[in-house]
Amino acid sequence: MVPPEMPFRRVLAPACALALLLSATRPAHAEDADGLIKQGVELRRAGNDAGALEQFRRAYDLAPTPRALAQMGLAEQALGRWIDGEAHLARALEAGQDPWIAKYRGTLETSRAEIGKHLGSLYVTGGPEGAELRLDGQPVGTLPLRRPVRLPVGTFALEASVGGHVVVARAVSIAAGVTAHEDLSAPAAPASPSPASAAAPVIVTSREGARDEGPPEASSGRRRLAWIAAGGAVAVAAAGGVVLFLGNRDARSYNTMCGESTSGTCSDLQTRGKREQVAGVVGLVAGGALGATAAWLFLSEPARPSEERRVACAPALDRWGAACALRF
Repeated sequence: MVPPEMPFRRVLAPACALALLLSATRPAHAEDADGLIKQGVELRRAGNDAGALEQFRRAYDLAPTPRALAQMGLAEQALGRWIDGEAHLARALEAGQDPWIAKYRGTLETSRAEIGKHLGSLYVTGGPEGAELRLDGQPVGTLPLRRPVRLPVGTFALEASVGGHVVVARAVSIAAGVTAHEDLSAPAAPASPSPASAAAPVIVTSREGARDEGPPEASSGRRRLAWIAAGGAVAVAAAGGVVLFLGNRDARSYNTMCGESTSGTCSDLQTRGKREQVAGVVGLVAGGALGATAAWLFLSEPARPSEERRVACAPALDRWGAACALRF
């Protein structure tokens, strides 16, 4: 009760000031939260999703509204934080009466469905009761689990430990939109061979009962044809070289002996020399063509498992160009 001697206005002024201060505190927080959300939206438009998520979290701490939750979920979707994004969008969509959620429900549902394409679930049964369950070293609960664990798509190392000792360890695979069931009381599926053992060659020590995995019979005919072409190339090129040599010799004899003479002997010598030169050139060209054919037949033939074929080229040290060798 106010003493009679105290003026009423001296009591009323402090009381009004306190009431104004209290009434202004909550709207200020709300305005700050809205400002943080606006800043986060601008950061997202600029491509800074991590910075935007931090602003949305600060806004939610000041005013835990469904709008702030939804903005957090959208930023986490952009960052690939699928589990947090799905959880925050699901909680935001539960506020069906919120005007902002009602206005953008379609967009939020679409984002939630898109996040679901990157997530699956794992339901674990069996195993020692009270054992700590870990996935990739991170604790996810204690057996028995009450509900499935939400996980990103991929393969995880699952461990159940009692008193710090691992009693069950196996790999589990999570597929999008699927709930995988892992029974720890059942034996684990056989592990696939390691890359080293899968890549190891199988050595056959006995030919009995072994099947020849070489190329079909047509391959041996190709090789015979290749050798025939190679031999023909050598023979034709050699004959062409000899004939060209004889033609050049007759041409030199004609130039030395006949000069301007048009006698029958000189005319025959000139004709024979030209014919031999043409025949020699044709022989050399034909030999080269046969040689190229033989090389193509050798190179295009499928190699047998026990054979090794190599073509090696290296720069020539004594001239411009390269030298190549074929091993077969």
